[in-house]
Amino acid sequence: MVPSYILIISILLSLVFGGFFGFIIRVRVVEKGFQTARNKAQNIIDEANSQAEKLKKEKLLEAKQEIYNLNLENDKIIKEKKAMVSELEHKIIQREELIERRSANLDKRELNLDRKEEALDEKKNAIEEKKQQTGKHYSRTKF
Repeated sequence: MVPSYILIISILLSLVFGGFFGFIIRVRVVEKGFQTARNKAQNIIDEANSQAEKLKKEKLLEAKQEIYNLNLENDKIIKEKKAMVSELEHKIIQREELIERRSANLDKRELNLDRKEEALDEKKNAIEEKKQQTGKHYSRTKF
């Protein structure tokens, strides 16, 4: 039989080596669990960053589309206003031309009236002269 002190030493050494190897195995298992948790956490962070980047790109695209649509709408409004201004300018030009024609016609009428007035004055003066001549001639023949 094996002496008891060797048996006790063997048991103690077995317990120490078993505890040491158990501790190392436990540390590795816990470390592996921590690593798995870190990997999961990193995957969650990476997925969140990926989704955030995707959402950022979508919102940026939406903003660009909105800016584009607003620019199109503004261009349309500007074009309409320019057309309205152009139409109003055309109407003003037509009115100015009409006023100028009316003014020219009035000037011609005034000139014609002045000529007719002068002609009438000349006829009136001629008639007066004839009256005077006839009156002198009549008055000479009466006596």
